[in-house]
Amino acid sequence: MKPIDLRPGLASSIGSLPHTDPRAAATLVLERHPRLPSAPSLPNRSGRERMIAQAAWGINGIEVLADGSLALTDPKLDPRAPLGDAGIDGEPFVGLRAFLGAVAGRRAPIKLQLTGPVTLGIALSALGVPARRAFAVAGAAVRARARMLVAAAQETAPMAPLVVFVDEPSLTAAMHPGFPLDPERSIDLVSSVLATIEPHAITGLHCCGAADWRLVLQAGPQILSLPIDAG
Repeated sequence: MKPIDLRPGLASSIGSLPHTDPRAAATLVLERHPRLPSAPSLPNRSGRERMIAQAAWGINGIEVLADGSLALTDPKLDPRAPLGDAGIDGEPFVGLRAFLGAVAGRRAPIKLQLTGPVTLGIALSALGVPARRAFAVAGAAVRARARMLVAAAQETAPMAPLVVFVDEPSLTAAMHPGFPLDPERSIDLVSSVLATIEPHAITGLHCCGAADWRLVLQAGPQILSLPIDAG
């Protein structure tokens, strides 16, 4: 992993932008956050750029519809089955590809993100997939996508140090008695994705609401992103 200088007060971003033009979105983040630009997703351009749609893309037995919603086409999802499309060439990743094109050859740091396995597992469970299978499939899918995401960035900008965030809004509910996965297993699942990324990038974990931060930190991110008013 390349050394990276992340000084206090360094500005960046995470998540989606309202743009429909991917080149304009890439230009904006490079202008506004020149020291640590972040790859945006563009759900107004396509529903398939929504965070759940991006994460579920390529899972055998799941169809990602044009509006970003999911349809279960095979209830017997197999966590051992490889993603049908593990790369970033599909419809959900137009904004990401535009960003990588804009930073081609860059030597300064760049920041990427992907949806976490707990959040994806909740979405699969909501489709009727049994919880144990849903989270196993989610973990395998996100780890595979993380490997391809890092590989794509390294191919495009091999000299640019990487920061990669796992986006896990569902961790806000991890301690709730009705949550379909126990807290320790939730953290283990996130930790397995961070461990996949860590040999190649500085790892971050983003949770956009109040959570048990001591529990969240057990996943082992090198950077924690949280709301400034989160208790």
